[in-house]
Amino acid sequence: MERIPEEVLRTYEVSESYQKLKILRNEGREILQRYYRKYKDSLPYFKEVTAKKLDHERYGTGMTLPRGRLCPGNMQELIIGNVKRGRIVKEYVNPGYVYGYDKEDNLITSDMVEGEIRDREYIFWTDPYTQVGLCYDKLLGLECGTISEVCYSEKKRIIRYLFGVLYDGKITSMVMERYKYEGDKAFVTFIDSSIDDEDGFDYIAGEHIVLDMDEQGTVLKYKAYMDMTPEEVIEKAPKYKLTL
Repeated sequence: MERIPEEVLRTYEVSESYQKLKILRNEGREILQRYYRKYKDSLPYFKEVTAKKLDHERYGTGMTLPRGRLCPGNMQELIIGNVKRGRIVKEYVNPGYVYGYDKEDNLITSDMVEGEIRDREYIFWTDPYTQVGLCYDKLLGLECGTISEVCYSEKKRIIRYLFGVLYDGKITSMVMERYKYEGDKAFVTFIDSSIDDEDGFDYIAGEHIVLDMDEQGTVLKYKAYMDMTPEEVIEKAPKYKLTL
C-alpha cells in the first residue's frame, strides 16, 4: 500500500470532517471504556451464570471477523477485501468458533478456537435493544481483552456497532459503524481507529457508505468513499446477501 505523504495527513487531521470523526470515535471509545469499568472484574460471575444457562452449541468457520459468522457488524466484510464471515457447520472445527445458546436459543457465548487456545466471549443484553460481548483473554491473564456493543432500533434495525481491543485497561483499537435510515437508503459512517495514549499516536480512518435497499431491507448496491479522499467514489453490488 502506498504511503500517504505527511503533509496530506497533517492537512486531513485539521479538517472539519476529521474532527467530526474524532468526536464520534471518542464517544464510541468512552462507551466501551464504561463497559470495561463496570465488568472488568466480573469473569467469575459470567462463568457461574453461563454454566447454569448453557444448553446447546453450534459451530462456525471464519477467523477474520470477531465472532465469525455471527459478527454483528457488516461493513468490514462489505468494503474490505479478504474479509470473510465464514459459515455455520454441523461439526466442531479448529480453527473456528463454538457458539453457546440457552434453552430459548439465545446466543450467550462465542468461543474462538485456534489450536489449544479457546477464548470465550460472554454475550448478554443490557436492555431490549443493546447487546454486549466481553472476552477475557487468557494471554492477558484473563484480563478483559475485547468489548463489543451492538444497538438496534425498535424496528430491529442495527443503528450502531462498536468493537474495541484493550491493552492495560484502555481501548487501543476500535471499529465503529453508525447507521441512519431514510426511506430505502441507509447511510453508514465506518470508523477504523488506533490509539496509543502513551506516545500520543492517534489514527482515524473514516469511510462513508450509502446502501440502496429493497422493501425487505436487502442491500442491492452501495456507494462508498474515504473521508480523506471524498472525490474517489466506488459503486458496487454486494458479493453476499446483506439485509438490514
